[in-house]
Amino acid sequence: MWKYVNGLDIYSSPYEIPYSIAFFNWLFYETYGQFISIIHNIFDLSGDWIPTTGRLFSIVGLLFGTIISYSALLSVTNTKNAFLKAVFFLTAIYLMFGPLIGFWGFTIRSDIWGMVLDILAVYLFWRFYGTRPYTAVVLAAIALFCAWSFKHINVYSAVAIGLYLLFSLRIKLLMTLTFVYFLFVSAALYIGSFEYLETLFFRPAIYGFDLEHLWMNLKNFVVKSAPTLIPLLVMVFVFLFSKNMRREILSREPGKYIVISILPIFAFTVFIASKNGAAENYYFVFSFYVALAAAIFMQVIFESKEDSPVENSGPTRTALVVAMITGWNTASLAVLSVLLGVTGVLSVGGTHERLSQIKSCLSEMPTPVFVPDMYASLPWMNPSDEPIILSWNYRLERSLGVPFQHGGVGGLIDSGYFASLLVPETAEELDGSRMEKYRETGKKCIEFNALVRIDGGGEAP
Repeated sequence: MWKYVNGLDIYSSPYEIPYSIAFFNWLFYETYGQFISIIHNIFDLSGDWIPTTGRLFSIVGLLFGTIISYSALLSVTNTKNAFLKAVFFLTAIYLMFGPLIGFWGFTIRSDIWGMVLDILAVYLFWRFYGTRPYTAVVLAAIALFCAWSFKHINVYSAVAIGLYLLFSLRIKLLMTLTFVYFLFVSAALYIGSFEYLETLFFRPAIYGFDLEHLWMNLKNFVVKSAPTLIPLLVMVFVFLFSKNMRREILSREPGKYIVISILPIFAFTVFIASKNGAAENYYFVFSFYVALAAAIFMQVIFESKEDSPVENSGPTRTALVVAMITGWNTASLAVLSVLLGVTGVLSVGGTHERLSQIKSCLSEMPTPVFVPDMYASLPWMNPSDEPIILSWNYRLERSLGVPFQHGGVGGLIDSGYFASLLVPETAEELDGSRMEKYRETGKKCIEFNALVRIDGGGEAP
């Protein structure tokens, strides 16, 4: 975002100085960058305000996402039941402001708007599919392209809608969806620079997958999605063991849609959420599909007519209500455990204080100065002219022997490129460099020692 606001190229080679990388797709930078630029121009704000103004746009996304999620649940189910409408509204709020998204909603990342646009595609598709199917697929394709343009793994609803049209044998509609979607994607790829393509699609496959990561993210998703997941599990049980329920669900187009799509989306989500470095943010869109599936089943059970074969005024509805209460209570207990300090993170105040102290130290260091901390290296933290900002990918690629200009940070240190360094107290080397051209000043900054270049690259802080 700092690059965008200052008119610099967003996508540059991560293997050349300053080794920075733009992880996300182009629309993320365009929308957030424009929003930040407008706010800064109106109020004449400095670059220090970029995180704050950017977070405001994320909050706008959450508010818009609440409206769209609620509209999508209503559009798909077409319910007239006041009780279900109230449940769907609470669900929409929980999806956007519940513990699964949590602090993610106050970050400058592509996940929020990518998720919202995925949901928007579902809303547009079902809003027009019954009366104007070609309008539905064209509008959905545009929304799907926008979701992909925020984060290029956001293809959840593209898979869902595509599979539904395929299994419904709506081939012309499927071809229209595919053509419009890939027309826009192809245009973006054609216009994009080489660095854009290299960054998003041709980087070394360094991530790897980890079963421990898979389990941790899945566990967090289950606990944080209890209000929709527990009722859905009850309804899936009824679906599997009740022929009448299966017949009723599959006789409805939304029922077919969710039955066809939810398992492929789940498999895709689990796969990408199991890679090293992944978190439960990969479950954001799937959490909506869980809510959508629960909504479809709820409608069948609560709005079934008296002559319907699934009329269950007794056990099924009772079990569903108990499951809903259990789900909300489980979520409430989980949130309460965080608020009481039993588990989780309630405040990032400690991180703020730590980074503020590091910023104060950096302001007194000769520049350019390097600190091996991603957040402390940001331009409003580090006074260097375009400081070196290393992502966690950098360390993985260095360990794999991927070549970097000037030998990476270690090579720059060996050549005396930096006037000063902040080095972890116990570190004997930094990125492979023994730091022989630097001397300790005797000053400490939190967990770092301050070093300056021996040849007089600056006075000791």
